[in-house]
Amino acid sequence: MTDLTAELSSFLAARHVTMHGVADVALCRERFPEAPWLAPEHFPHALVIAHPVLEGALETVVDQPTHLYFRHYGQVNRWLDRITLAAGVFLESQGYQALPIPASQTLDALDLTAHLSHRHLGFMAGMGWRGRNNLLVNEQHGSRIRLASVLTDAPLAIDGPRTEEQCGNCKLCAQACPAGAIGATADEFRLDKCHELLSEFRKIQRIGQRICGVCQKACVRFKRKGGAGS
Repeated sequence: MTDLTAELSSFLAARHVTMHGVADVALCRERFPEAPWLAPEHFPHALVIAHPVLEGALETVVDQPTHLYFRHYGQVNRWLDRITLAAGVFLESQGYQALPIPASQTLDALDLTAHLSHRHLGFMAGMGWRGRNNLLVNEQHGSRIRLASVLTDAPLAIDGPRTEEQCGNCKLCAQACPAGAIGATADEFRLDKCHELLSEFRKIQRIGQRICGVCQKACVRFKRKGGAGS
């Protein structure tokens, strides 16, 4: 297990992956009980990979997504999909099963179902905590990250979930949210309000997708050194 985990980490580092973790899939089966590929005997582990959303792209966002942010959002998703595919090929070359799950893969826009929640797996993999904006918040990048996962039966070392929440008194995301969807705690997040506004943003010419970026931009506490949030 240790050797394979180390080999995988080296494989990812050579491809400029700086954030990844491994989750026990059994810990989130209750959230997706009808997904047969979540059976522990098939894919008991999930490799979760993150990539930062670049500050330059987020700075173009004011109170709605811009075309530059939209293009960057797509670039990051495609990068994640290429990396998870490469990681899956690597794991299969070692004799294990692997199933990459795309970075952006909503199955039903009405009930907001998906294959799984990358951010929940990221939380289970110890990559951060659940922020007030219902996103995974990471020490280095805050919620300014995108995620994708690879389900596998490879015996990788599991990274335990984080129990502490470190947003403290910061409520910048709640103050910035144009939908008024973010409350005092993560449990008060109003997905319905968020989705309603995202559906409006989708109508912006040449956007055509439910994206926003406003609360991610507001997460300035974790900006690079020398930036406004440092």
